[in-house]
Amino acid sequence: MFQVLAYVMFTLIATSVASHIAGRFLKRYTGFLTAFGLTLATLLLLSIAQEVFEGEVYEEYSWTLVLPMRLGLRADGLSFTLAFIISFISALASIYSVEYTRDQNKHGLYFCLLSLMAFAMTGTVLAKDLATLFFFWEFAVIVPVFLIARWGYGDRWATAIRFFLFSRFGGGLLLAGLALTYASFGTLDMHALTNLAYEYHLKPELVTIIVLLMTIGFSVKMAVWPFHGWIPSAYVNAPAPVAAILSGVMSKFGVYGVVRVIQIFHGAIRWEVQGLFAALAFITAIYGGVMALTRDDLREILAYSSMSHMGYMFLGFSALTAHGHGFTGSLLHMVNHALSSSILFLCAGSMLQLFGTADVKRLRGWYRRAPTLFVLTAVGALGLIGLPPSLGFWSKDMLLGFSLELGYLVAALMAVAALLSAAYNFRWMFYAFTEALTGKAVKPSPTMMAPIALLAVLALTPLAYTDHLVHLMHLEHVIIEPIPLLITGVALALGFSTVYASVFKGWALPESLATSSAALLDTMSLEWLYTGAFMRGFLRFAGWVYWWIEKAIDGFNYLVAGYAFQLSQRARRLQTGILSYNMLAVLLALLVLLLLIVVHLGAV
Repeated sequence: MFQVLAYVMFTLIATSVASHIAGRFLKRYTGFLTAFGLTLATLLLLSIAQEVFEGEVYEEYSWTLVLPMRLGLRADGLSFTLAFIISFISALASIYSVEYTRDQNKHGLYFCLLSLMAFAMTGTVLAKDLATLFFFWEFAVIVPVFLIARWGYGDRWATAIRFFLFSRFGGGLLLAGLALTYASFGTLDMHALTNLAYEYHLKPELVTIIVLLMTIGFSVKMAVWPFHGWIPSAYVNAPAPVAAILSGVMSKFGVYGVVRVIQIFHGAIRWEVQGLFAALAFITAIYGGVMALTRDDLREILAYSSMSHMGYMFLGFSALTAHGHGFTGSLLHMVNHALSSSILFLCAGSMLQLFGTADVKRLRGWYRRAPTLFVLTAVGALGLIGLPPSLGFWSKDMLLGFSLELGYLVAALMAVAALLSAAYNFRWMFYAFTEALTGKAVKPSPTMMAPIALLAVLALTPLAYTDHLVHLMHLEHVIIEPIPLLITGVALALGFSTVYASVFKGWALPESLATSSAALLDTMSLEWLYTGAFMRGFLRFAGWVYWWIEKAIDGFNYLVAGYAFQLSQRARRLQTGILSYNMLAVLLALLVLLLLIVVHLGAV
């Protein structure tokens, strides 16, 4: 039997090995080889699309010939969609990297890690059971640490360490949730757990703990507040292709994990969890939007924008059901954000290559020097704002409609988040049109522009695949409701007016309000907590442990040395240096040896 999923995984790992070997000879052109392998994996996935439409594809095989362990891979609508996005965007990022890494070195290792990350991410979404998912999850979040530390910008080592620490925190919570799940149900198979969750009459408190541990563990990768501390530095200091994958693909891991948790436990989750999810979703969406509005570096704007849009998706899941407008809107917005954020981060990397900066204030009027790049960047912004013809127009409308179902207060908060999304995108566009950036027109590399253009085509033609996407993921039919559409229009108008007044008219908040707002944002950033816990607190704890360990080791060394000295003092008395005493000792030893021989012979 032709096991396609196994061949997909083999193709990805083989591409990683081949990229590392070929890097010595092909240098930066290794990216084309990597893209070829990732494209082949994409085509293999497409070959089973019809089977996934009709149901799901399941494969199982042994890890080894000795151990009784089996690896299961399963592709349903959601996992197939994410696996396709992973390999497709990773392939485009590899082509983009050919020119992007022109002045870099160790190309073989770079492209090896890029394809290895695609392998680990694909394994995560195709895993049949939670144990395999956790294994690939941990593998996937380790690889970007090396990519950021070796090829990143700014304080890349500190960024890599911060990314690692937050990933370990999320992984620890997830592992605890998996341990409780296995202890409660005796299995980690996701399909079996979905059935057992109804049969086992577990205490609601235990189910709540399991759901919270697993959901928070997954949501760390979504950068849901207050677990967002890694996202600004990681997206800013990571290489642009890696940032595009982190924002466009890896952040969707959290979405995928939350969906699986809801599918397993949705019938047993308490209503308090729904309230907590909704609160965190709104804090994430609004805080991320405000922070994006106050930043000048386009990469940092996009980092907080990704955080804000993760809040949108998290709100859709707060209904804790695997159906409805919220669930459908969240999954469609996941696809929309994957396309839009990938376009924008790749465009930001191109701006950095062409102009040496991505600061929107320093690049006033840059659209005149790079009009093609500006148009592609604007296409990415359409999806984030929620304007047609992007998929975000439909997904955002459905999320707004879902918020109305939860009440007017929830809808008002959602409208504020939509206003902020429009405002920070209009802001950088206004700066692109104000004043003229001196210098001649620049032409971005076709190798960098081609992947962005392909993503832009997909972002502008959702009508060609939305129905298939809805059918594939078993979602509700996409509809446009008038009241959410009206809310979107008002949010757009207010966002446009606010940015126009601040950029062109010089309007600003009163100094006292601006100061208090900045203090509130600094407090909500939780940098003071991260600094105190991970830097000062951790370093103090490490110093305390070091002091006690050093004291214990030194004490042990002194104790051993003291006993050795005492023993040597006693033993040295046996050696007098007098020849007659030495001869007597030799004779006595020989006598004892002879006696032993005689006794042995007598016994025989």
